[in-house]
Amino acid sequence: MHHQHIAGQTVTSRPVRAELQTSGESGKPAAGPRAVLRSEPLADLQHLLRDTRGAAMLEYAILVGAIAIAGSLGLLAVGIALFRSFHFVRGFLLVPVP
Repeated sequence: MHHQHIAGQTVTSRPVRAELQTSGESGKPAAGPRAVLRSEPLADLQHLLRDTRGAAMLEYAILVGAIAIAGSLGLLAVGIALFRSFHFVRGFLLVPVP
């Protein structure tokens, strides 16, 4: 892990290994030389565990999802009650003999 101070902030860089992408057994570069950046898996995991970007967006997404599910269940419960009430009133009004 390398730390640099840039404009009053600490910037952390992860160790990265560049490899030349080749095609098959000949060892020649595939469609032009292109370096593939590969970082160490443990360094990636440590970086992901410390990364908090997007945490607030995830919290809001969970909150909106929970409210939507609660609202859907509430509308379902009210809808069933209204449906039963409608059938009762319709049957009461259509009775031929009062």
